[in-house]
Order: sequence, then structure tokens, then C-alpha cells
Amino acid sequence: MIIRCVNYIYSNLHSRITLETLADYTKLSASYLSKLFKKETGCSISEYISIQKIETAKNMLRYSDYTPSEIAQIL
Repeated sequence: MIIRCVNYIYSNLHSRITLETLADYTKLSASYLSKLFKKETGCSISEYISIQKIETAKNMLRYSDYTPSEIAQIL
């Protein structure tokens, strides 16, 4: 289930992703998914999403022609 969540997060970085969205996607309760995600990854779902968005923004700044404000709007 964690791999499914991670894949969903990568595929939807441009959207607002919540614990409830991932719980619906995986058909797990939000509290169980939250505990499982933290146990498997070492960070909360919201921390993981933030980290991924920051890494993506850094790559976009380096390798694309987008301005910082455009990147902020995308992510």
C-alpha cells in the first residue's frame, strides 16, 4: 500500500494531496494508513509530500525554463 501511495504522490504532485485522498485511494482508514506510512518511510505523509514537492521544484529550477513563480503555481 505504501508503494501505491508513493506512486500516487509522484503522479499527482501538481495537485493537492491529503491523507484522506490517499486513504480513499488505498481503501484504508486514514489513521491506519498514517501509522503504516510513518512506520515504513520514517516520516508522515504530509512531510513526504512536502519533501517530494521541494525536490521536484529544485529539479525544475535547475533543468527547466520555468520561473520560480510558475513552479510554485504548478506544484
